[in-house]
Amino acid sequence: RTLRLVDIATLRELLRWHKAEGTNGVVILGTTGEASTLTSAEKEEVMAATREEVGGEMAILVGTGTISTEATIAATKQAKLFGADAALVVTPYYVKPSQAGLVAHFTRIADAVELPIVLYNVPGRTGVDMSVETTVALSRHPRICGLKDATGDNTRAAPMRAVCGDDFRLYSGEDAAAREYVLQGGDG
Repeated sequence: RTLRLVDIATLRELLRWHKAEGTNGVVILGTTGEASTLTSAEKEEVMAATREEVGGEMAILVGTGTISTEATIAATKQAKLFGADAALVVTPYYVKPSQAGLVAHFTRIADAVELPIVLYNVPGRTGVDMSVETTVALSRHPRICGLKDATGDNTRAAPMRAVCGDDFRLYSGEDAAAREYVLQGGDG
């Protein structure tokens, strides 16, 4: 018997459950799960199964961020081919880019792909914190449409909302802080 590392049958079952429950969208291949350990073929299998189960019926966000700008561009283009509605792009980990470096990284990605980008700021995992000012600057790019904020600092939501406007989506990346984040101006 062949060992399958990705349980596609259970993924399909979970996606069908979300569809039946009226979920608005799913994030696949994010940084919290095992996506960083999957092969390219396994990632393709996850994207294909997700598209088959919920494509066109709920939003599909695909985690495409890596340490490399060029690898992130390639992964984001691939996600689009597999039916992604947007890409979730984490700040580059380990290399600790400057704020100007973050602007250059995300701008290069957004300029190179034809897919909406949701920025992902998780300094506790990546070692770099994208500032409010950097987020605001990036929010002006027409393809950068939101932020998943896993800083745990809910005081960031109100100033970003005030400057970025209601079309730029702000999501809490910290479950325990999500309620307060929404109360401060976040979307979820």
